[in-house]
Amino acid sequence: MTTKQLVLSHIDQWIMMEQQHRMIRLLLNTFGILGVQLRPLQWNNVLSILNWSLNNLIIVATLYLLNDQKPFHSRLASLISSDQYLMYYYVKICAKIIFPIICLFYVITYWIYGHRLISQLQSSRFASIKIPKRVENIVIIVAFVIPMFFLCLRNYLPFDSFNLQTLFAIEIFTFYRSVTWILLYFNQLANLRVLEQIRQRYLHDDIEKQLANGRKCQSLCLRRQSRCISSISASLEKIGKRNDPIRHTLKNQSSITKCRDLFEEMKDLAELNNRLQPMFSILTTLHLVHTSAVVTILLNDIAMADFPYNLGYFVEILFRISVWFGLLTLNRKVLQNFDQIEGFMLRKLRKVRPNQTLPSTTNSSPLKCSKVLKFKEMNIYQQSFHLLLFDVLRIDLKFLLDWICFIASYATLIHQTRWL
Repeated sequence: MTTKQLVLSHIDQWIMMEQQHRMIRLLLNTFGILGVQLRPLQWNNVLSILNWSLNNLIIVATLYLLNDQKPFHSRLASLISSDQYLMYYYVKICAKIIFPIICLFYVITYWIYGHRLISQLQSSRFASIKIPKRVENIVIIVAFVIPMFFLCLRNYLPFDSFNLQTLFAIEIFTFYRSVTWILLYFNQLANLRVLEQIRQRYLHDDIEKQLANGRKCQSLCLRRQSRCISSISASLEKIGKRNDPIRHTLKNQSSITKCRDLFEEMKDLAELNNRLQPMFSILTTLHLVHTSAVVTILLNDIAMADFPYNLGYFVEILFRISVWFGLLTLNRKVLQNFDQIEGFMLRKLRKVRPNQTLPSTTNSSPLKCSKVLKFKEMNIYQQSFHLLLFDVLRIDLKFLLDWICFIASYATLIHQTRWL
């Protein structure tokens, strides 16, 4: 194979890998070439090596600029002249330790797990998810514009002063947060759409079948004359007594088959989320720590700045909290759909007689209805749809409220602690 053919084959593989979701392709072709490593490194692929080298060069230049410019220098100088020594040391720790560690972990996490996240989110389970192109374009534009807007706004507010090089360096690291938010929202939206499709496919079919049976029985009864009804009822009563075990057996078989199919779909989706959770746990933890540190500083800025300058800091706090609130609200809808599907399965299984035996179509032993009790264990998969931090802490709306109260109390303590 010649060099030209080799390059063309690699380009074809590159294109095929990006065909499933337009949102993922937009991420790969925007943030993926601006410092965020979202593609795997392939030593036999020229484009992959160029992309990896460019991203590393951008990160090295960004780290050098941040170390050289020291963006918190002006804020520390203003705090050291005031009597807020606790806030001075807090900002100093954030500037020297917390923020550099967060940036470093973002880079390392996407180096190791970036392409794995993209690969899992392009799973066939999410292949049917469609997002309007206009919405996808708006999301990418907002991910670029909003962080830059708040950085430029801070440049005109007290306590911060950034030059063009510093703005560029900070913007590069905001790309990591923007990509993480997009991937988190994409995962929750994909889960919601898939669960809605499953719920409509199984629950709506069952409801329509019940209504159709009811209408059929009603029309049948209206056409019967009273004399035929009495004779037919007597005959059916005798036949029903003889065929009662068979009828219940067929109902059991239908219910178990539907529950088995539903269980397998939910199991596949839960296993996909189990593979995503460890990677998202790292990114969510970094998000949580960064938001906590920034909001604490912004709350102190609101107390120190005069009107109307403090409104700029207040707007930024509202934006950061609203992004968390939107993500957790979406996750709550996912869990509500899961509960509806689980309730449908349990209602189906309650109709199954535990002592009935289903005839097997193969040479294997008969399937006893007692084995369907394993389907009731589907609630263990519910944990796969929660926003979890390493299977230790569950992130939900209650946690968000407690977290906001804690940050507000901590910021008040720091602000009110003065020099002796």
